[in-house]
Amino acid sequence: MKKHLLFCIWLLFFSLHHSFAGNTVIDSLQSVLKEVKEDTVKAFLLTELRWEQLVTGDFRSALQNADSALSLSKKLNYRSGIATAYNRKAGALEEFGNYAEALKNYEASLKINIETGNKKGGLRELIVK
Repeated sequence: MKKHLLFCIWLLFFSLHHSFAGNTVIDSLQSVLKEVKEDTVKAFLLTELRWEQLVTGDFRSALQNADSALSLSKKLNYRSGIATAYNRKAGALEEFGNYAEALKNYEASLKINIETGNKKGGLRELIVK
């Protein structure tokens, strides 16, 4: 799993470094996503794409990719990915002003992180927000 993740990250940065001037990080992530299998790496990349879309103000796409990451993580029973996706979805929901739904997603993320003993995955973000 870690080898696949490291390869995808390397591939992403390699493609960014060698891309044409007009390409963006979002274009590169979308390109890499087309090549990866339905696995935990794809779930991770979807959450990264969500971040880039959030930064650029494309909130609808950010929410869609957070949902896709959540759906894929659930399908794979990837608990850490589920917690991260809930956390990322909550951030996108905040941008829409849907604070009640965002809070539900933050709480779902927190619950999974507590159950799995993950003290880093999203908990700092919950405390900061």
